[in-house]
Amino acid sequence: MKQKRSGYVTKLKRDQNLFRLKELEECPVLEFSLDAERARIDLVVFTEPNILSKTFEEYAAHANSELCDREFARFRFFDIGDFQKKNGAKQFINQTQFHANGSGVDNIYGIFVSGAGNKYKLSACLSRFGSIEFSFHRIQFESRLARILNEGNDFRHYDVMTNEPIDFSNPFLGSKD
Repeated sequence: MKQKRSGYVTKLKRDQNLFRLKELEECPVLEFSLDAERARIDLVVFTEPNILSKTFEEYAAHANSELCDREFARFRFFDIGDFQKKNGAKQFINQTQFHANGSGVDNIYGIFVSGAGNKYKLSACLSRFGSIEFSFHRIQFESRLARILNEGNDFRHYDVMTNEPIDFSNPFLGSKD
């Protein structure tokens, strides 16, 4: 496991229990994007501190959750195929990208993961965005833990390890592809 910026990056292996992705159920989604050219999907969510990092990085040393208010997590699915999207709100019918941009978030419901050999399949509903389904061979997980400070009439997020400000809409902005 290597450290990237202030968070941790973990490449989840096939022999790890990828069925733990069920932990994403009811997580608010900040971003979903399909990059067909790279055969990659990025899914950025947030939740209570250390929920996802404890699930996916059992051996990682993280800051004390008492110092944290929120955890941002990015799941990057590689070698994706068989992508399907159904339904969704009118503005998302033909979209393969979703970004909250301060306009509200979607939540993940009804997540289901199955696997055979070295290929996994994920199905889920992202409320307004619609239902998605795709296969993947590899997955990477990245986490950033944040404190929230009230500064005047504004709430700001700060990385607990570096004290750098975190943009709520783009918590992984600037991290390497």
